Amino acid sequence: MKFGKSATIIAALAMAITGALAMSQKDAEAAGVATVSANKIANLYTANGNLIHNRALAANSAWAVGKIIDINDEMYYQVATNEYLNAVDASYSVNVPTIQQKLAGKIIGGNAQLYRDDTNSMSNRILANGSSWLVGKIIVNKLGQYFAQVSTHEYADGLNMAFNMPVPQATYVADFGINTQNNTNTNTNNNNTSTNVDTNNDNNAGSNQNTSDYQPNLSQINKYFVAYLNALHKANGTAPVQLSQDLMSYATQRAQQQDGLNLDHSTADRDMSENLEGGGFDYMKYAGVKSDKDAAYFMLKSWYDEDNNYSTPGQVGHFGHRAALIYSGPNVGLGITDKDAAFEADWNYGTLDQFNNLYYYTGSNPNTKFISKDAI
Repeated sequence: MKFGKSATIIAALAMAITGALAMSQKDAEAAGVATVSANKIANLYTANGNLIHNRALAANSAWAVGKIIDINDEMYYQVATNEYLNAVDASYSVNVPTIQQKLAGKIIGGNAQLYRDDTNSMSNRILANGSSWLVGKIIVNKLGQYFAQVSTHEYADGLNMAFNMPVPQATYVADFGINTQNNTNTNTNNNNTSTNVDTNNDNNAGSNQNTSDYQPNLSQINKYFVAYLNALHKANGTAPVQLSQDLMSYATQRAQQQDGLNLDHSTADRDMSENLEGGGFDYMKYAGVKSDKDAAYFMLKSWYDEDNNYSTPGQVGHFGHRAALIYSGPNVGLGITDKDAAFEADWNYGTLDQFNNLYYYTGSNPNTKFISKDAI
């Protein structure tokens, strides 16, 4: 569990393109791509040179450049309407054919279940984790859930995708995707295997997997996890929380940064309450997890029980993961990879004293309450 402060916020990943030539222009129109330096997270600035605190660009990510400007005798690349990347943090390439790239998304956090807009139910297809897909459009339902079109009638949950560029304005669809968790559409009359699909994706071979075996859906796991977490909060008298797409993406990134049981809080880039776990989807299969709801409860129970906490019973911090669960929020997110998992949450400063009391508790039976699997 992380207990402390850190600095920068990491933005969405972009498509990797190798940059080469760095140009020296002042307030010029550009037609190229800026690629962030390797192993470096790049800050963003406004046109006035002010640091943007809630966005940054991932290492090796590539961004189409609108224009190149001079700010205080330093060169900056425009990557959004009022967001600029310092040239010292990136390389620049001109006349790159891919600057006219289309919106694409890479599946993250496990295989992604597809939804159908013509039946408002689950498709009988799954997109493989790590595969890349061209996106036709983005839609959003009344709950604020984003979905990316990957074929004529099929959409992936936006929480399961990392996009190669900022997503365009979404089309509002009232009820799409709301009651789909337990519905499986077996209609195979419309086989859109080639529509809006990137043939250069990483792993399209898994796009037609048999859904009879459990395939984790991270966005659904998050929804169940938040429901369980709110039940835990209710049992312990703390305020409810809500799922944040941003924190789910960040938690997935944090899980990806871990190395099995070699967990490291020091690499975090945000000042957040954090739980890490050296057991992801691979271990869940070994443990008999067979559904997204099972996976959500498995993660909650693992952190609450503290069986694998590096701080042994009687030591300060032994109940730190439990404290992070009970006193989290209001925004939370869960990330899981094959080997690791991460839980990210806002610091709840209104309950920080209670958090500290549990974190520093060295007894064996703190005054907290757990919940059963049928709590939701």
